Amino acid sequence: MNFYIASTKVNYSINPLALKDTRPRLSWVVETSERRKKQSAYRVLVSSSQQLIEQDEGNIWDTHKIESEDNYCYYSGEELESFKRYYWKVKIWDEKGEESSWSKVSFFETGPLSKSDWKAKWITKRDLKTFYSAGDFSTEKFKHYHAAYFRKTFEIKNEVQSARAYISGLGFYELYLNGEKVGNNVLDPGQSEYSKEALFNVYNITSFITEQNCVGVILGNGRHLEQFGYSKPKLIIQILLEYVNGEKEYILSDESWGSSHGPLQENGIYYGEKYDGTLEIPGWCTYHFDASNWEEVEVTEGSNLRYQNMPPIRVTKILKPLKMYTLKPGVFVYDFGQNFTGWVKINVSGPKGTQLKLRHSELVNEDGSLKNNTLRKAEATDIYILKGEGKESYEPRFTYHGFRYVEVSGSPFVPTIDNIEGRFVHSDVEKVG
Repeated sequence: MNFYIASTKVNYSINPLALKDTRPRLSWVVETSERRKKQSAYRVLVSSSQQLIEQDEGNIWDTHKIESEDNYCYYSGEELESFKRYYWKVKIWDEKGEESSWSKVSFFETGPLSKSDWKAKWITKRDLKTFYSAGDFSTEKFKHYHAAYFRKTFEIKNEVQSARAYISGLGFYELYLNGEKVGNNVLDPGQSEYSKEALFNVYNITSFITEQNCVGVILGNGRHLEQFGYSKPKLIIQILLEYVNGEKEYILSDESWGSSHGPLQENGIYYGEKYDGTLEIPGWCTYHFDASNWEEVEVTEGSNLRYQNMPPIRVTKILKPLKMYTLKPGVFVYDFGQNFTGWVKINVSGPKGTQLKLRHSELVNEDGSLKNNTLRKAEATDIYILKGEGKESYEPRFTYHGFRYVEVSGSPFVPTIDNIEGRFVHSDVEKVG
């Protein structure tokens, strides 16, 4: 029958990992090459295991045949459990009563369904350095904090079947495991009214887990700013390990974590950021790293948590500048030919301690200099201090800019177009139509 289920979603997402909704919306897209074809009925199965769903057994929910043209339904089977995966599929009937084949098996996972499921604590760095950004722009009058680095080691007890990390960091965070960044999201989490709730993300970290592990987080200001009534940046993370023997274990943010300052210092969504490569901490997120000089964290109060059920922000396109010109000796301007949101990645080499300054603007004056009146008093400036170890690359992580032009000064050599590229950053929404 040329009438089939092309795709399925749960709460408008493909195979979501942390549903809090106990009555999620299950939907499907029907495709056919025949005209005047329509659905007349559907049947949905939800099972607790891959094996059962492949045997057409809906031990959690079986709608049986429902006469309906709707291509969605709301789950109303057995009560869903926290931190559990459920498998589901659907079949349909056309207007003549002909039955389709089953859709491909999909799944959804529940996260913490109640506040008591969060066993982790909100933590922050005790003595966090501060800075004051220049200018009288409304969001730049107040105190900001340097970025903070956090880490904790743990060992596994048995063979791991699955591992999930549930995390929120206010304002922005990056998650690392055994020296590698987890996922390709940027500027997480999404914005919310932090005094009421914070959004959390979940990551499948099964492939990162080894016998000995280190989890690390870099935490920046984001929009968790003092002038809005918020205190120091803070984070919460809860790692759930499920072993093949059925045992579960949690790795939680609490007093046992260590924290430190690092190379990422000043950072702000309007200010930009300053990164000192001479202060890098090689191996800071590895198991055998000596963290004896890291200080204990401080446990703090936090917000209610809600799953970030929206497309993440990502780098979606790489842009090359169309031209580069010398404004004056040692000052170079790159023109990307279009306005976009994001930042630039620059490749450079030079003596240790060389300071590279990147200024961003939407417009230029007649003489080619940046015209920053559209930015009001936002500085939109990133600073990178070279570590002096050959070829280096830098791109910011806790800021973004709207710009077409980038002015580069402080470079130890005359750069070319090949030394820089634009990172187009926005919500990675699905293309439709």
